[in-house]
This record gives sequence, C-alpha cells and structure tokens, in this order.
Amino acid sequence: MATRFAAARALAQKLILRNGVSATLRRTTEGSPTDAAKPWRSGTVTTTDYTAPMVFLPTGFNDSYIEDGRTHQAEIKILVAADDLTVTPNLKDKVIRGTDSWSVVSVKEINPNDEQVLFILFGVR
Repeated sequence: MATRFAAARALAQKLILRNGVSATLRRTTEGSPTDAAKPWRSGTVTTTDYTAPMVFLPTGFNDSYIEDGRTHQAEIKILVAADDLTVTPNLKDKVIRGTDSWSVVSVKEINPNDEQVLFILFGVR
C-alpha cells in the first residue's frame, strides 16, 4: 500500500514545479534555557531554511482558519508538494518569497492512507 498514491504525489510535484516559484520555508527554534534558575530566558535561537517550489494563490471567501474560537481570513494560500520538503510545516514557520514574507497560520495536509501528497499552508503578513 505504500505506493498506492505515488502517482498523486508525482503529479502534485510536477504541477507545482511547473507552475510554482522557488520559495523558502523558514523554521525558527528556541533552545532550552541556559540558566535553570531563570527558565523564562530562552537559549540559543536556531533558524533553518528549507527551499522548495511553491504555488501562491490569493484566498477566497471560503479560505479561512479558526483560532481561539474565531474564524479568520488568510491572505494567501500556499501549495507545497510533500516530496519537496524534508519537514512537515507547522504554525511557527514563515514562508519567504523574494522580499515578501508570510507567517503560517494554518496547515492542511493532504495525506490519503497516511501518505503525504500535498501541504496547503495559509499565511498572513
């Protein structure tokens, strides 16, 4: 069953490569506190960039996300083929295209039968 959706993964990757642009998923992680007596002071901050082809689409009325029980409107929808990223996007990530930057506010995974095919990210500036 591991290859059941291989054609869908290949098609997603092909279409995003053909119609997308190279962009960066930036992940920032904070290290553990350096002083145990002062845990509110974080340790070293590490930034890692993952470059992949992405498709940027303006959002429509139905493209919203829920946060704190409220529905919000995202500015942009970003499509990324799962095979092009070595990590799973999360809500602390940023997407950078040229000089534009968006914070990821929602992540939808298209993963039939637990096989990752596509990530749909919603972003705000």
